[in-house]
Amino acid sequence: MKIVSVIENLQDEEQRLCHEHGLCLYIEADSAKFLFDTGASEAFIKNAQDLGIDVKNVEFAILSHGHHDHSGGLLTLFRENEEAPVYMKQEALGEFFAKEPSGYRANGTDPRVLAEFGNRIRFIKGACEVAENVFLIANIPHNYPTPEGNRLLYTKKDGEILPDDFAHELLLIVREKDGIVVFSGCSHNGIENMLDVAKSQFKGEKIKAVIGGFHLIRMPKSACDNAIKALAQRFDREKIEHIYTCHCTGIDAFNALKEQLGKSISYFQTGKMVEL
Repeated sequence: MKIVSVIENLQDEEQRLCHEHGLCLYIEADSAKFLFDTGASEAFIKNAQDLGIDVKNVEFAILSHGHHDHSGGLLTLFRENEEAPVYMKQEALGEFFAKEPSGYRANGTDPRVLAEFGNRIRFIKGACEVAENVFLIANIPHNYPTPEGNRLLYTKKDGEILPDDFAHELLLIVREKDGIVVFSGCSHNGIENMLDVAKSQFKGEKIKAVIGGFHLIRMPKSACDNAIKALAQRFDREKIEHIYTCHCTGIDAFNALKEQLGKSISYFQTGKMVEL
């Protein structure tokens, strides 16, 4: 399997690609070529071209959750690729907001996505296999705490702004011969909870890699320190050999995890490619 960080918060080492607060991964599995999220804007298209990725050949895309920094490129994807469907939870098309000192900032998916390309959206529930050995899991129970950084994120229901419950988030798992690879966009439901789901769905199979954001930003320091310690212990306990994190994990939290996990964890910045 090949995974490319098409766009992410940090600029690439050669400083030739676009970067933004967002996430888009390109994945080539044995059975499919697809995108996991589309970043915050159309910038992922330019990066894909520069990285030798033809978006017209992408067979489908997956939206991890409904926040703009993951769905902002969807309109561009639909216009560049005339056939690929996008898999998401129906809740991902809700209204979402981030609380800032100046008030609530809209943080959801552009409503034109549904209005103009609703026929290309595939809503998922429960667990499903969207291509051979490519699985989406929609329901994530909470056996462990969710990130405290979630406290600044909201949704609107029946005209009322309420704390986001992240029912719009899903989990991607790719199964390979030597284990499963777990992908998360932001882990708003908690990466430990997502690992629990992966283990329950794929009993007895090794988790060979975890890739994505762990949402350790915008947390009080004491809470962040506790979360980092617990997460490092969990990764060590699971004996996960490859951890590629980025985006909402944050550099400070990554560095703290790196101190505890060593070479098993890497930052997956814009332009990087890994083969598993």
